[in-house]
Formats: sequence, structure tokens, C-alpha cells
Amino acid sequence: MDNPTHIIDPDGEVILVLKDANLPFAVWPDEKGDEGEKRYFWIDITSEVPSQDNAQESETEVEVEEEECFRIRVSAKHLTLASPVFKSMLVGGWKESNTFLNKGSTELAVHGWDPEAFLIFLRILHCRNKEVPRKVSLELFAKIAVLADYYGCRDAMEFFTSVWYDETPGDLIWNRDLMLWLCIAWVFKRSEAFRSATQVSILNSTTRISSLGLPLPAKLIDNLNEKREKAIQSVLAALQKQRSIFLGDSWACEYAFECTSMLLGGLEKQMFANGLSPEPVPPFVGFSYKDLVNKIRAFKAPEWSDDHSCIPSGRGYDQLKLSTDMQGLNINYYS
Repeated sequence: MDNPTHIIDPDGEVILVLKDANLPFAVWPDEKGDEGEKRYFWIDITSEVPSQDNAQESETEVEVEEEECFRIRVSAKHLTLASPVFKSMLVGGWKESNTFLNKGSTELAVHGWDPEAFLIFLRILHCRNKEVPRKVSLELFAKIAVLADYYGCRDAMEFFTSVWYDETPGDLIWNRDLMLWLCIAWVFKRSEAFRSATQVSILNSTTRISSLGLPLPAKLIDNLNEKREKAIQSVLAALQKQRSIFLGDSWACEYAFECTSMLLGGLEKQMFANGLSPEPVPPFVGFSYKDLVNKIRAFKAPEWSDDHSCIPSGRGYDQLKLSTDMQGLNINYYS
């Protein structure tokens, strides 16, 4: 219990030993959609107490270990009141809880957390409000959200998360920050932010959407990917429908063969130029629904060089004037 590097409660009975601080967090996939190293979170609840036979060796190991970790003095009462996870560790029958109940103090090893986020998180649990910043970066906010989710402390974080939430930027684009924001919205039940973030993900993702190791349910990620792929498939289906019309015999025009041949050729050339011929297949890596719609909207129908009015009249690619409305692309927070 000696020599803590940080003191949250000077009378605290628990030392949290933070090891492996700053592990990779929410690693963004590469251009092919492959995830980098995922960020996993865990608590070491099985650390062994050194035996007498290995006392000298263990002391040396502890000295080295202490140079590489943070030791934070905290209050058992505050931890157990705010967090069911900490409560289980301290009074739930684990080895550390037996030590705590018998001696009145103990050490708990935790791994991988960002030290700044972890200290802010603990200060909130201990009501050290003056030491909690009123503004945090999106990155730091997401790291604290992961802590709140892991330790089951959402309610205890409510006041400060509301303050931080008001400081976040309003414009969202498809990037790593969007997934951090989606994580925050999910953990703290911000339904409007959740709706916006999921829509941007579905409309703008150019590869399969990944949780990045954040605490987002697999069902949610699957739902996002399913809606994204269905949206892109609907665009490709519209292209194929128009193509079939040009190949068929239903074109009512004096120059039906000439018109449809020209329109089909123009369509094929523009599809090929935009990577749509041959038709892409799921998971449509490199394609986003919104970008695809915008490209097709820009398709130009070829024009006759004389006074023939069939194509310029608007019959050309009318069915390709697709909409980017949100109908069918919403995901409910509780779905």
C-alpha cells in the first residue's frame, strides 16, 4: 500500500495498479477493410501473492513492475457504491476481496487503460468534481465512455457526460471519430446522436463497419452492415433495371434501336468508368452508398446530333435519378 503515484482518496484502502497503460485504442482499419490490432479491456483478478520461498525474487520483480505502472490510492466505499464490477472484486469472494475483508486494504491490478481517462473516471466516482475538466477531447471522452461501460458506472458519470456532450462538434463524417462518437452515444443512451452517427455510417462507409474493439454490440454492427449493403444493392439494382430496359423491346420511339443502343452504350461506358462494370459484390469495398448515388446522378445521356428529341426530352436516365433520403436507413437505439 506504499508509494502511490496518484492519490484520489488519501484515506483510501485500495491501491489500483494500472499496468500496460495506453494500449492501442480503437484502431482504424486499413484501406482494404482489415482491422488493425483490436483494443481489449480486462481486469486481472487472479494475480498471485508471492510465496515466502520466492520472496526475494518477487521483490525484485515488483520493483521493476512498479517503475512501469501507476499506483492509485482510492476509496473502497466509493468504488463499491458506483461500480458492480469493483463491488464484486472487493466483496464478492475473489482473492483480493478476501485480502480486503481480512486486512482492511488490498491491491487490484487493472490493465490497458489510458492513465488520463482512468484518473478522470476515478475522480468522478469519488466526487472530486473540481479536479474534473469541463472540456475533453472526443478521444478522451470515448476512452472514459469505455471505462463507464466496463465498470457499469453510466449513472455516476451522467453530469459530466452531459457537459462534455454539449462541447462536441456537430458535423459528422465517416472516419474513426465517428465510431468514437457512436460509442459515446451508445454507452450514454444519446438517441439523437446515435441516430445521426448510424446514418452517416450507413451512407458513407466504404467498407464493412467495424466496432474497432469498442463496446458496441455485435447485433448493432451487423445491422449497420446489412443496411449499408442493402442500400448499395438497391442502387445497383436500379442500374440493372435501366440496362434491361435498353436491352428490351419496350422502347416506344421511331428510332428505338438507335436510341437504346446509344443510351446503353453511354450507360455502360459510365458504369465502367466508375467501377460498376463488372458489377461489384458485397461487402462493396471502396463504395459508399452516398458517393455512388452522387456519381450516378451525374451520368449524362448522349444526345443526337440532329433534331431528334427522344433522349433530350428526359427519357434517357430518368430512373437513375436516385434519392439519398433516409427512408429505411434508420436504426433505432433499442433495435
